[in-house]
Amino acid sequence: MIFNDIEMKVIEKELEEFLDKRRLPVEMRHRLDINYKIENQSILIYEIRSGWIKPDETTETPVAKATFVITRNVWEIWLPQPGLKWHVYEPVPEVNTVREFLTIVDEDDHLYFWC
Repeated sequence: MIFNDIEMKVIEKELEEFLDKRRLPVEMRHRLDINYKIENQSILIYEIRSGWIKPDETTETPVAKATFVITRNVWEIWLPQPGLKWHVYEPVPEVNTVREFLTIVDEDDHLYFWC
């Protein structure tokens, strides 16, 4: 992990605030929800959907990813494309903070993240 304990707490706090703002009411989350994963220097935001035929089976679909580039001290923003390939989010390819990344994903001005 490239982040120290204090940095991780700040990142996790901002992600939890983002989830609190974006998540559906508790009674609907068994059908559609969102969550995040932190892996190495990347944050992945994804949707969790229950199956239509088998509601007890869920699928996770990537929504957005931010990867911290140590050498430049920036977060690159990535967008999932068909075939689960990632492409740089061209309108704003990088930001300085996790909060800026989450604001871009939340506002989704170009309708790339939330369909």
